[in-house]
Amino acid sequence: MTVRHGKLPGLNDTVPFFKYAIHAPPPVSVSLSNVAATSIDVSWGPGGDIWDHMTVTGYEISYRTTGTTPYISYIVGNVTTTTIIDLTPGQTYDVVVAASVEDQDDLEWQAMDKYGRRDLLSHGLLSDKTAPVSTTTVDYDFDFPRFTAESSIDAGATLAAQTLGPTGVTGGEGHYGLYIIGDANIENCNSSVVCCDDYDYDTMTCPSAALACSATVHPNPQYVNGEGDRRVPDNLAGGEKWVVDQTTMAPLKATAKCGPALRLTASEPRLSGSAWYQREQEVGEGFDTKFTFRVANPSLRCDVMDDVNTNCRARGADGFAFVIQEDGVQALGEAGESLGYGGITNSLAVEFDTYYNPELLEPYENHISVHTRGHRHPNSPDQTYSLGHTNEVRDLTEGIIEVRVRYEPTFDERELANPHFVSSPYVAHFLENADFKNGGQADWSVGMGLLYVYVENLDDPVLIVPLNMEATLNLNHGRAWVGFTAATGFNTWQVHDILDWRFTSMRRDNVKKDYVPSPVVNGENAFKCSGVNDAVDCRHQ
Repeated sequence: MTVRHGKLPGLNDTVPFFKYAIHAPPPVSVSLSNVAATSIDVSWGPGGDIWDHMTVTGYEISYRTTGTTPYISYIVGNVTTTTIIDLTPGQTYDVVVAASVEDQDDLEWQAMDKYGRRDLLSHGLLSDKTAPVSTTTVDYDFDFPRFTAESSIDAGATLAAQTLGPTGVTGGEGHYGLYIIGDANIENCNSSVVCCDDYDYDTMTCPSAALACSATVHPNPQYVNGEGDRRVPDNLAGGEKWVVDQTTMAPLKATAKCGPALRLTASEPRLSGSAWYQREQEVGEGFDTKFTFRVANPSLRCDVMDDVNTNCRARGADGFAFVIQEDGVQALGEAGESLGYGGITNSLAVEFDTYYNPELLEPYENHISVHTRGHRHPNSPDQTYSLGHTNEVRDLTEGIIEVRVRYEPTFDERELANPHFVSSPYVAHFLENADFKNGGQADWSVGMGLLYVYVENLDDPVLIVPLNMEATLNLNHGRAWVGFTAATGFNTWQVHDILDWRFTSMRRDNVKKDYVPSPVVNGENAFKCSGVNDAVDCRHQ
């Protein structure tokens, strides 16, 4: 309403007198796609015509485990696709969507968390809900119960429905195969042996539809990363490691069954190999992975005399690592003491080191350690760059050993009393680095979570270290390549085999629905970064 002065018409005042709103039409064409173990993408279309669309300020997403009540609900912005996270693997979910109409003069409807979520404003109106649509999350984002020629082939998502998700990811999780780099290979697939899946040792033949695996011979099989000018051997398009139908491999003939191990290195000197899952996995919001390994067939060079007169104990080298990296699909580090990850930039490695290198300041022989130099420097096996380590584990070179590695993005203070919690002096680096010296933020000043490592007993960790994954590495929308590296030494060596591997991105929902502005908004708030690549928030503004 506008009130004007009768004799002075230019003198007036305008104030809201009343408002009204009507319910928007319900959304249409709701679909679920890109199904993973703990997340589902939801897509829909706006109902009504263009005039109805102009009144909509957001959409309410509601989901529940099928057969249970009530629904869990929240409002997302005025978008037509979103991701529901923090679900349970192997569960069937119902999802419904409704449109919201709220006062557009109230800017609170634009205040959302990092996922684009908020609560419905008190005066908001919701449309009728759509009919529920349902789907079932997968048990694991990927699972290799054994490794064969087929393991290196991209078979795509477990469930067919695929869209372009809100973070640019297309398709759900399933079986996307492996990139196999350097001296790594599927067991029985190398420069001297051709193998096929389901090889029949009685008839010495392969089934007609079996996949066969081979690798061409290299002039220098004792490869050390960075040595020479030839490309790193791989199974990428045009690479020297290849998997084809066994009938097309003539005149080569398979003489063994492929697998069952992923062989990171053979028992030969100066080898360095890596294997990466062919699809980046969400690691910033937590993950849980399990694998079984076997380190065997060591070289017979004598390192330690147990008794000067009678006995000599031989030990192989050097070990392997579970690695998260955003360096690239052909990432491969140096051989020997670097375990195949030393030199990979923008990476974090959980190393299982079986050989003592005193020049690296590392614990004696058998130990597990977590190494990273963040996104700014190449990773290093030097113990100076360890977030924490333990040597309270059994001999890693004896038998088959099961391992679990879990990352929780929130810090559980109760773990401070756990005897396996370790925080090395190097952790302080991430609390004082980046723009900290100029009054800005260090990488971990925004908080941290915990990385757990389990050996054999998968419920009781042998090592817990503090970590902020998203602040330490430059991730791709929270995603990175995950896989393994291994290496052998110049004078000592051993086989490094991974026997099985499964992985689940946990997509923990650790963000409150209340909007909290960033403490650092470059150039606007009280703090300002001195360089665009310095502090965490500078990097993301």
